[in-house]
Amino acid sequence: MIRKELEEDVDWESLNRKDQQIHTAPLEGLIFNMDSERVLTLLKELCLNTEAETWFRNIKCGRKAMRALQKHYDGADEAKRRIDEVRAKISATFYKHEATFTFEKFATNLYDSFMILEKYGKPLYEDEKLRLLFSKCQNNHPDFKQEINICRQQYETFAEAVTYMKTVVARLFLDAAKPRARRSINSVNTKEINGVDVTDMRRWYDSSEINKLNRPRPEGGCYPK
Repeated sequence: MIRKELEEDVDWESLNRKDQQIHTAPLEGLIFNMDSERVLTLLKELCLNTEAETWFRNIKCGRKAMRALQKHYDGADEAKRRIDEVRAKISATFYKHEATFTFEKFATNLYDSFMILEKYGKPLYEDEKLRLLFSKCQNNHPDFKQEINICRQQYETFAEAVTYMKTVVARLFLDAAKPRARRSINSVNTKEINGVDVTDMRRWYDSSEINKLNRPRPEGGCYPK
């Protein structure tokens, strides 16, 4: 019941026996009705209080409910929207500096985008993946640019190139992504000698001594006892 339809050009003989049974199961009868009821119950539980339940709210058949969800979330219109969205994401993705956007995030974003394109029947060849990887690496560090040229000559797959460049980034920018220690106001305004805070020496006097120190100095230069 919950399954993806077979591709039009799939080789039936290449499927294992379980898959063949799934795709030849009858869509009527007692077993089908029981299965349909279980699927509908499962979908209702999973989609409770979400936007998804709107798309099968009045449907009483589990198979029809599942197909309604597939049509809305994975149909032709949705596929086109996601393809356009991921292509825009690729166009806007660049690697310029490790401290602002790490190479790891950059490579992961590209990989996720490639997987979505493949899912919707628009896969990229390895040479196109490599072209995007290298052209979008715009870090101007001279050693990094040299390593890009070396990587371009040595590797023929996106995965191999990313693995190599990750070691390069780790070597060249070891400290770039480390967070700087944040200084608090207390640490800025505090002075210590041998571990003792001497910022305000008045804290070491009692109130009578503080009042005595704040009084105007009398003629003769001494305070009365």
